[in-house]
Amino acid sequence: MKHRKTLSHWLTNRFLLIIRNEENFAEKRTISFTYAKLIVFCSIFLILVFSLCFYLSTTLLAAFFDPTHKQIVLNKKIIALSAKVDSLTTEMEQKAAFTALVQRVISGKDEELKSESSTQVKAVKVNEVTQLSTVDSLFRKEFEKKESNVFSVKNVSLGKLSNLILFNPVSGLVKSKYNAGKQSYEVGLLVKQGESVKAVADGTVIFAGWTDKNENVVILQHEDNLMTVYKKNSVVLKKDGDTVKAGEVLGVVSDPQDGGNPNFYFELWYKGKPVNPENFIIF
Repeated sequence: MKHRKTLSHWLTNRFLLIIRNEENFAEKRTISFTYAKLIVFCSIFLILVFSLCFYLSTTLLAAFFDPTHKQIVLNKKIIALSAKVDSLTTEMEQKAAFTALVQRVISGKDEELKSESSTQVKAVKVNEVTQLSTVDSLFRKEFEKKESNVFSVKNVSLGKLSNLILFNPVSGLVKSKYNAGKQSYEVGLLVKQGESVKAVADGTVIFAGWTDKNENVVILQHEDNLMTVYKKNSVVLKKDGDTVKAGEVLGVVSDPQDGGNPNFYFELWYKGKPVNPENFIIF
């Protein structure tokens, strides 16, 4: 009686594929297979071929198969260029605001700057500086006991200045104090002849040159939007673009003036606004 073949039997029934030499019928290769293995192998092969074709059509050969490919590429380039133009515009506005601030300091004009754009540096509120007095007095007492000329502003809540240490630029007698009400943003000191002017912190020289009003002036840009100005130098030892370390000599103080008037002036600016240097440095 002939047995009925089932699907399972059809799939698992084994076959031999024999490869012989046509001339002498010598057996070269024998391959054993079933329909199940053949179906699985063909399925995997078709999936691989389809995946490869899809990858090539969307990448290397996209320009040939996709008519919108060139437009998509151009749109991406336009978006990237637009973003770059916006970035350059913002950077130019920031540099213009910064240049205006430097020119203001160099010229000695101390009028209040008005914010003209969102990219211009933000002002430090006057009450933030006033709040420093209590904490400042405690730090001053501590450092005066140690006879140190370095004042740390650690724990003082004025932006990122809390992590900065400022060194004394010169040793001298304070003759004129910072007075925001009278728009006098500098501290004037009477310093002995030949005294060296030192950088209060690490920074970069953004201006070093002669001005009619303040003789040789050096301006340093520090981290966290901090800027220091050193006026009335007889000799300047740095040039624009130089990188300096804290305590490095920048120049020499001008000769003392008749009548005991200040012969050195120092300014401290934070985020584009003047700050009282005596809140951070013991002269």
